[in-house]
Amino acid sequence: MKPEPEQAIIDKHHPNQQPEISPRKNRKSKPKHKNNLKPSQNQIQPTQSQDYLQSFIEDIEERAFQEYFWQIVEQSPPSADDVNMAEQNSSLQLLNSASTKRQQSEIPSLINGEKKRLV
Repeated sequence: MKPEPEQAIIDKHHPNQQPEISPRKNRKSKPKHKNNLKPSQNQIQPTQSQDYLQSFIEDIEERAFQEYFWQIVEQSPPSADDVNMAEQNSSLQLLNSASTKRQQSEIPSLINGEKKRLV
């Protein structure tokens, strides 16, 4: 019981008749991604000010990274040269402080000694 050729043409163009293909397969699929290469009306095109803003943000990020990097470098353990310099400086400071203490202790004893001589 095949439909006659005329009936097949009528069925093909008749909107209310069920198609042979399941409705799921026949349905038009929507695009999965809206990020097509063609710009849509709602899509914002980057302007010159937005490009400037993006470069400004990148500059700030670079500066922040540099600041963070140098903080880490300053907190890292000192090198052997730094240790040697620090030891030399501290030994010089010890010598200076020892000589100042000696001078401070000598001055009162000299004054006391002179007082004893005067008496």
